[in-house]
Amino acid sequence: MPLFSYRAYDRKGKETSGQVEADSPSEAREILLKKGEFPFQIKESHRPETREKVRVLKGLLSGRRDLPLITRQLATLTAAGVPLARALESMARQTPEGTTKNLLYAVLEDVRGGMSLAESLSRYPDIFPPYYVSIVGAGEESGTLGASLTILADYLEDQEKVREKITTALAYPTLMFIIALSVVIFIMTFILPKITGIFENVGAELPLSTRILLAVSALLQRFWFFFLLLFVFLLWGYQKFSTTERGRELIDSLKLRIPLAGRLAHLIALSRFTSTTSTLLKSGLSMSRTLSIAAGTTGNVVIGGEVRRALERVIEGESLSKALQGEPHFPPTILQMIAVGEESGTLPFMLEKASASLTREYETLMARFLSLLEPVIILFMGGVVGFIVVSVMLPLLNISQIIR
Repeated sequence: MPLFSYRAYDRKGKETSGQVEADSPSEAREILLKKGEFPFQIKESHRPETREKVRVLKGLLSGRRDLPLITRQLATLTAAGVPLARALESMARQTPEGTTKNLLYAVLEDVRGGMSLAESLSRYPDIFPPYYVSIVGAGEESGTLGASLTILADYLEDQEKVREKITTALAYPTLMFIIALSVVIFIMTFILPKITGIFENVGAELPLSTRILLAVSALLQRFWFFFLLLFVFLLWGYQKFSTTERGRELIDSLKLRIPLAGRLAHLIALSRFTSTTSTLLKSGLSMSRTLSIAAGTTGNVVIGGEVRRALERVIEGESLSKALQGEPHFPPTILQMIAVGEESGTLPFMLEKASASLTREYETLMARFLSLLEPVIILFMGGVVGFIVVSVMLPLLNISQIIR
């Protein structure tokens, strides 16, 4: 059905604008008049090539920046009894031009064409992860789509808060390190070469530290392009290696072994697992389906592999707490909470509590980590700058003694 953009006045004389679907401009005018709007401009709006544009521009949503918002909006509308197609159309009209608007119109077309919402969302795996589609599907099957979307919105908002805390916490140390490193490179490539001529003219023997400093400076000047290419190549190689199964396993294994930082990676992976498992179970998914999805949301293939091994035992008839026993990255406290939840029939609630506890521990440890990281960076960069200053001053003092 064609889409028409319009500008109109409402009963109070206030100008409004929007879009309406109709077979012709005259039908669009009749629809608006029935709604109490008096159009003075109607023109056909060519619907964007939604599916293609979503594919090309999906990066805007792949970072999950808009996903919590549209999930909350859709949950609110469907819980209030608004039909799904009308809710999607309303959201699409109110959304600014961009990928999100194109996505909503694409999903709307699928739903009007007879697809379920879960089937439509599954066509965009880079935007809607498997757990999202599964929860929506479970909500549609049970007739509780609004409640399922509300659970999803709560989960996504909690995950977004954690990501924002991590980003905020690491922003200052990262910026400080980049600035300090830039200053050192500037001194080595622009300041030192001007002083080198003084040392060469005098001809005095230079201290070892000064010779090392001048050699490094010369290397940076002559081969900076090579070092840049080497850095790009190593970065490219790391990204390629990290996409392989063996590479991801090795990298994630090393992450877990790094002192302090490894503990942080461990906590955040367990928090994601417990939170996701709780959310999926609340939505009515079976334990086997829940674990198969949750294994891919931990962010660490080593811990994800342990969950998959536990899944095999659960399918054979074991409880989740027993299935996870013996797995090295699941501590006894978490297993005890899971066991209590299974015995009392409150497993989703206990997993939610476990996730909250893990998140608090993560935040405490992160604050301690950052309190140590900042002085370490300052001391390291101060040591580098101090070495440069001493290496420059020693020969200058020797030169002044020779002149005397």
